[in-house]
Amino acid sequence: MSNNNKEMDALGDILSWAAGLGIAGFLVDRLIKSLTEHVKELKSEVFAGGVPAKTAEAAGNTATATAPHSTPMVDALSNWAMYGIEGAAVAGILYAGSVLYQLKQAKKYVGVVRIIPHAKTKTSEADIHDLVNSLWYTRRGKFSTLYKGPCWFELLFHCDKSRKPKGEEDLGEIAIYLKYPRELKDEVFQVIRDCYRNCELVDVDLMDIPFPVTEVGTGGVLTYKTRKEKGLPFQSFEKKEQLSKILSHMRPGSYLSFTFRRATKWKLKRTIKQNRKRYARKYKDNPPQLIQNKDKALVDRQAHAKNQFDVQIKVWSELMGKSAKNLMNNLQRTLNHYNELIVKETKKCPLTVAPFPLKNKILMTGNELATLLKLPDYPKKEQVDNAEEHITSRIPSRRSGQNLIAPDDMNKGVFAGTLDHPVKGRKIFIPLNNLNNMLIVGTQGSGKTSEALEIIRGTHLPKFFNGEYGGFFVYDPKKEFWSTLLTDLRKWKMEHPEKFERMKDKIHIFDVRNDKYTFGLNLLEQMPGQTTDEVVNTTIDIIRNAYESESAWFKKYARLSLKALMADKTTQHTILAVPEFLKEDSPLRERIMAQLANGDDYEKQLYEDLEAESKHYGTNKTEPLLDRLTDLKDNELCKRVFGQPTGSIDFLKWVEEGHIVLINGEGLNESEQSILMGYLMMQLDYAARHRKNKLEKYFVFLDEAHNLKKLPILHEQALPKWRSKGIVPILLTQFLDQFHPQLRKSVSSLVDNILIFRSLGEAAQDILNNVPDAKFDLEDLTSLKSRNCAVVTFNKYGERITFFMTVQPPYTWDEWGEAVDFSDPKRASMLQEIAWKQAQEEMEDIMERDGLTIEEANEAVTQYLAEIRKGTTSKQIEKQLDQTVQDELSKKRKKKNPNQSKTIDLFKRLEGEGGE
Repeated sequence: MSNNNKEMDALGDILSWAAGLGIAGFLVDRLIKSLTEHVKELKSEVFAGGVPAKTAEAAGNTATATAPHSTPMVDALSNWAMYGIEGAAVAGILYAGSVLYQLKQAKKYVGVVRIIPHAKTKTSEADIHDLVNSLWYTRRGKFSTLYKGPCWFELLFHCDKSRKPKGEEDLGEIAIYLKYPRELKDEVFQVIRDCYRNCELVDVDLMDIPFPVTEVGTGGVLTYKTRKEKGLPFQSFEKKEQLSKILSHMRPGSYLSFTFRRATKWKLKRTIKQNRKRYARKYKDNPPQLIQNKDKALVDRQAHAKNQFDVQIKVWSELMGKSAKNLMNNLQRTLNHYNELIVKETKKCPLTVAPFPLKNKILMTGNELATLLKLPDYPKKEQVDNAEEHITSRIPSRRSGQNLIAPDDMNKGVFAGTLDHPVKGRKIFIPLNNLNNMLIVGTQGSGKTSEALEIIRGTHLPKFFNGEYGGFFVYDPKKEFWSTLLTDLRKWKMEHPEKFERMKDKIHIFDVRNDKYTFGLNLLEQMPGQTTDEVVNTTIDIIRNAYESESAWFKKYARLSLKALMADKTTQHTILAVPEFLKEDSPLRERIMAQLANGDDYEKQLYEDLEAESKHYGTNKTEPLLDRLTDLKDNELCKRVFGQPTGSIDFLKWVEEGHIVLINGEGLNESEQSILMGYLMMQLDYAARHRKNKLEKYFVFLDEAHNLKKLPILHEQALPKWRSKGIVPILLTQFLDQFHPQLRKSVSSLVDNILIFRSLGEAAQDILNNVPDAKFDLEDLTSLKSRNCAVVTFNKYGERITFFMTVQPPYTWDEWGEAVDFSDPKRASMLQEIAWKQAQEEMEDIMERDGLTIEEANEAVTQYLAEIRKGTTSKQIEKQLDQTVQDELSKKRKKKNPNQSKTIDLFKRLEGEGGE
């Protein structure tokens, strides 16, 4: 039933009562007037001896009819009766009008707030007594009371269906509302917060309070069992709260209402006095023990009553069953003491918009009312440890850091998820001006990839395929993120083929493990505007970081080798040439050194530096670098990717125009991942420094970002400087401790948006210690459900805020554009793999466009390696010459002295055997 219907029913009852009173008054008035006329006629006939006027006229008597004689008593009786009835009718109408006016004013000036207790709320006995006392002293002024009506409150509990999965018993969620005088909002809110600390108070429109939809149901109002003993006390509040037992009987569709308002002290005093007088008259000097106890209870009640309230208790359930009766019976057991309550059942729902008139009210002291106002506390530790069912699990509560976002805040920008709040869940958008970077942290399977997909699906893909700037870059070392995005692209292709074909040239897909197509990344490729030293230093940083080498020789020989290779005017080299260059006998090195010897001053100096180290090539000083790069060269996947002289990536163009770039790095070990990620980040940094379109934000998603290890690109460039270039790094990692200390420090001071998914104990504590303003409880972070996260960000005013958020599952779309059903995990895993494979096959034309076939790449690398191995070094020539001379001399000796030659050969053989 709606609030309007409830109000109209109340108004109808009042108007019917007033109309009935008016009609009754009119009929009684007519009856008294008729009786008065008959009395007057009778008096004139009996006492004056005359003929009644009407009789004389009827008989045609010419004598003047005797006028009836009236008496003052009869006239006074008639007048007073008429005035009394008319006064009663007027009073009834005035009363009805007064009630109507109060109803109107109550609706106009009532405020409604929903109380969201803190999940770990604890209130003391003193807190509850302070709450009751404060509410008793909360009142309107005399003029305000005359104009707006008396000050009243209503605590309403409503049980609705919960969000439990199908098949589980649904006991329902219990919402708590409080109606209060709207102009006293600040005072009332402070009183509630003083009692229920860290609770959240959410304003609710009066028309949004849930009311029964139909009149079908059971319920009623609690009233006195014996009105003659209404002064007797009810159960007083004790330290142990009682409301949990009462609320535990609520089921979906049930309501429990406590309406109360201030009562005067004389009212309690009068009722107690009436009770005691009644006992004294009835039992005189010999009352039984029970009566003595009751009398003592009356005296104690009056002595200890600091304040008193008129209270109305109403119960209703839309379900025809035992739940409402159980609820009412439990209420009776909780409140009954010397005074007892019974249930006055009603055919209609007793809930109203405002309590006027306040029928079936009972008089309670503040200590008795406290029993109904003490909300359930958080369960004890042993209850939590034993997983005992507790009523607080059914009352939506807020966690530390869980706040409501203003309606006009975080409603534009990049879609990030849905606000997780007990009252108002809505979509959350992070404003673009606040989105300069992001950290997504959490254990495996907690929802990090789901969040990245939420951002891409909610903002980037729609913008991209609508022709706006919506490009982004994704690097995935494990393939799940990458593969799922391929199913998204296939879905767009299927549902919007024209848009997909129009934007297809701006999509780039690369896969290290693809068995048909591959791509090339040349660390020694010099981009426009880059100096040789920049390329050399970058490459050294990437390699040293990947293999965590601190050797000075590593850096020294890597620098000389790379400079020499880049100085070669005949060939574009790759890092696979470094092992060949550092060999003891290297045709490549001699060929390049020959060029340098005849070059400019820079090249001649480089030649001299190489010549000075010539005796160390092939020794233990070059072994660290040789070993690492030889491992890289021996890996077929890496050899194809890093061995192609011509690269496949043009980040500057792609970032400038907003292209989609998806790279799967599955199949590489940790060091190889580090090299690949390091090079990609260096290229993105180059694009950031040289891009012109800095107003459009380009998002860079780096999964397993900790694989960058100590590479300074993140904490020296990406986090502090990319924000001014319009590139947004989004880092995904499992826990902060995986980051290098310098990067961890940068995360604490430079990252604007931090999304924390479920984390382990130590990792969660590390987050709380290092993330500014992360005002969450450790237990909340460790117990987060999958795809639920805690967020630390900025609002539109630049203030740090925290809240919780949920994201959708990482749906994989099948060949029909439907989400793979995960109700059967084993079958779903198989269907997911099929969908991934099909999507990859459908996108292979894009891979072919941007890369080479495996055969073409292998041939290009083989040809390059064969080319750099060509030629013979001077040492090899000298050895060949020396061997030729020795052979000639040996032949001559054999001719001159054959026996000597045999002796020498025998000696050599014996020497060789001895060596073995």
